[in-house]
Amino acid sequence: DNYVKEYRPLAEQMYQNIVISNIDLERQKYIIKLHVARKKPMIFVGVAGTGKTTVIKDYLADMKAASEDFVNLNINNNNYTSSFALQAIIMGALDKRSGRTFGPPGNKKCVFFIDDLNMPYVDTYDTQSAIMLLTQMITYAQIYNREALEDK
Repeated sequence: DNYVKEYRPLAEQMYQNIVISNIDLERQKYIIKLHVARKKPMIFVGVAGTGKTTVIKDYLADMKAASEDFVNLNINNNNYTSSFALQAIIMGALDKRSGRTFGPPGNKKCVFFIDDLNMPYVDTYDTQSAIMLLTQMITYAQIYNREALEDK
């Protein structure tokens, strides 16, 4: 009972934005918190309508309210999301620090939420270029500079 937050309605909140805390929601948010603290990527999997996006957006709202040290970026994929577009979105949220080092503005930490991961177009080679870009970023902790044809 001490993990579940008491519901306090806001007078000017839209119906679809109401999230009522329960033990399952708090468990999932705790798992996200552990991954964020250890800087580990994670993926929520489930059929449509199970609340994956709601859980993560609620966690990000709590994180933003609790600390000014974090910024987050929500990226919604669709059929037209290519690796080029995704790279431009990600790089647009980061500042160049020194040499090949990029990071969020100031001394903050950035959390990316990428929704609808399975939506990008499947090409001739049965791959999704946006997902392959994310795989490269997570595996090698770097990104490819398309203009200079070198690591960024």
